[in-house]
Amino acid sequence: MKTTQKVNVFVYGTLQSGERNHRVIHGHILDTVSGKVSGKLYDVGSYPAAVLGSEGVIEGEWLLIDEAGLVGTDRLEGYTGPDDRNYYDRVWVTDLNGGTEGWIYVWSDSKNLPEIRNGSWKNRNAAAS
Repeated sequence: MKTTQKVNVFVYGTLQSGERNHRVIHGHILDTVSGKVSGKLYDVGSYPAAVLGSEGVIEGEWLLIDEAGLVGTDRLEGYTGPDDRNYYDRVWVTDLNGGTEGWIYVWSDSKNLPEIRNGSWKNRNAAAS
């Protein structure tokens, strides 16, 4: 009997529940919890990009997914491997409240895009807090 590995992925944009790309991983999700990581969120237009750092807070969801779900998210995020030229890089992070660790897809810099000041893709149109 083959065992399926499970991994946590922090999602902060269109992969979150209720967002348009959630369908990519919906059937692979084993658990979902809210979370926050250090960094800033930038508005690319129809999706966000995260840049990790000590300033700012990014709100999102921790998804516990199976291996097939990780393959799907890698494809969506343009990630082909650690030494490749990727659209997003996949790096390991820890939730600000501790405990939960896993992968997140990030950019190395803002590429001069506007910051989503409240750190929330779902609430990006609300007044910055």
